[in-house]
Amino acid sequence: MKGNAKKVLPALFAAVAAVLLNSLIFWYVNCTGDYLQTADIYGRQYSEKRSETRHVSELLNSRDIDIPALESRIEYFSAVIDAANTIDRNYTKGHDEAQALTEEFSRQYVVSGYKEMSERAKAESDICAAALGKLRYAADYTGYAANIAENAGQLSDISLFSGDAWIRNNIIKTQRDFYGLDRITLTPTTNNAFSALLNYHVTDFLALMTVFAVIPFFFIYSANIRSSLSSDRKLLILPVVVTVLTSSVMYVTNFAMTVAYIGNISPDIPVQSYEPFLSCPFAVSTGTVLLVCLGAKLIGVLTFSLIILLIMSREKHRILAAAITGALAILEFIAHISGIFGTVLQEINIFSLFTFERFFCRYLNLNIFGAAVSRLPVFAVFAGIIIIFVFILAPLSVSKYVRTARESAERGYYDEVNRRYVESRKIRHDINNHLLAVSYLIESGNISAAQKYISEVSEKTDLAAQPLKTGSDVLDALLYKKSVQAQELGLTLENEVSAPVPDSISDYDLCTVFGNILDNAFEAASPYSTVKLTIGQQHEMLYIACENNFSGKLTRENGRIVTAKQDKISHGYGLSRVSEVAEKYSGTVKISDENNIFKIEILMNK
Repeated sequence: MKGNAKKVLPALFAAVAAVLLNSLIFWYVNCTGDYLQTADIYGRQYSEKRSETRHVSELLNSRDIDIPALESRIEYFSAVIDAANTIDRNYTKGHDEAQALTEEFSRQYVVSGYKEMSERAKAESDICAAALGKLRYAADYTGYAANIAENAGQLSDISLFSGDAWIRNNIIKTQRDFYGLDRITLTPTTNNAFSALLNYHVTDFLALMTVFAVIPFFFIYSANIRSSLSSDRKLLILPVVVTVLTSSVMYVTNFAMTVAYIGNISPDIPVQSYEPFLSCPFAVSTGTVLLVCLGAKLIGVLTFSLIILLIMSREKHRILAAAITGALAILEFIAHISGIFGTVLQEINIFSLFTFERFFCRYLNLNIFGAAVSRLPVFAVFAGIIIIFVFILAPLSVSKYVRTARESAERGYYDEVNRRYVESRKIRHDINNHLLAVSYLIESGNISAAQKYISEVSEKTDLAAQPLKTGSDVLDALLYKKSVQAQELGLTLENEVSAPVPDSISDYDLCTVFGNILDNAFEAASPYSTVKLTIGQQHEMLYIACENNFSGKLTRENGRIVTAKQDKISHGYGLSRVSEVAEKYSGTVKISDENNIFKIEILMNK
């Protein structure tokens, strides 16, 4: 439990830190004081006062506000400005009328002095002018959309562009795409929060940074495989999950902060209600665009995470693969921002997953073999192919890496067992000399020195006490070590050897078989139970059997045993390795689970 906490807590800490950093940068860059700084989808920078933005939204949401009412208000505020300036400069002409107007204004707004009155009236006039512009935009949108379709139709009718098939097709497609948008019933409500949310790319940058959390976790995962012959796949899944969840939470915090600083977002109104999406040919709602953009960005985060896993899981040429991938990413980014590689590469690339709103916000067709084709389906096809390829290849590559790493770990493990066995033979060879030395110390009365010497020798002779004789010294050492492991787990390993193992089967293959079947048995057996291991001969073949109590149920697919655990890569590997060794010696593997007893039987030719 504590070990899992140690693995999870750093990831959670990194996720919380990323969210806090995102919120801090969001506020500092975009919400410093009362001013909102942002940029639209075309890169134009602008800033607004938060209080004025809210005031504009309140005006547009008022039932008694329309275009004539706003025009009247603007005229009134202009008159107040002139009146305040008249009195402030001591002009006598029209003084009485100006005095009455300024007194009326003072009853509505708290001001001190004519200069402040003039500034306040100017600010209120600007707010009304902003609201008026948005109302006129909403009122004129029907005509705007209708004019696009009409103009496109007229261009196609006069046949001036018949020499260029793509231009003509593009004109016809424009007419078709915008047909019907003039029938959209638009609300005059404007929502700067929606535009601002899509334009804040702080999260995109931080989400890409969190992707690189996969790299240190991969090295931890690799070290875990090589050191313990078992792999906790959660070590590999955790950074990917944290990356996706962190990105999701960062987008949610951006949404919440946008609403808090600017205003509510209405998900049910048409996207054409917002000025940056004036030329959007898709009749979709604001909420749909938000969900599609969020989903696309999260898919982009996951895709980049899996690409890093693909690179890191390469046993050979890892640096070369990283360099090639990095070079392709740089070239794609240059194509994305420069356009020097043509419109297609500028618009259709993997980075578009993080700026997906561009496919909705403006009208642009691609020239593909002389046909006018919308960017959106082309991007969906190209990005889909890349994503599917990455999603399929990444698990296969990681699985192959696990297989290679565990084989290397097995070989190192069994080499260590063999080394310790050789040392134990040396100790047994010298045991007579050790006994003579102890006898001499006792006879000379040096009891403390004899005890110390015995203690030193006993530490080195633990491995020498191998009661089991299988015919393979290395296998004897392995089974001794497994018996010690069983005792530590509260199990009893019962060995029955009726025939020696043949010399024709390599020690490495023997250790692979016995190591995997005993590891599986130790994991499945209940505490304080017995694991029975049998080594014998059957029909001139080596017979191996292992039994342990088992409370689960075996699952078979295509005649093969499939682990019931979610970690298919880690826990499905042992039986596969046993089957490979058995097939190498023209043998068979039989598995049964009758009466809650799991039994594996292996036959191998000598």
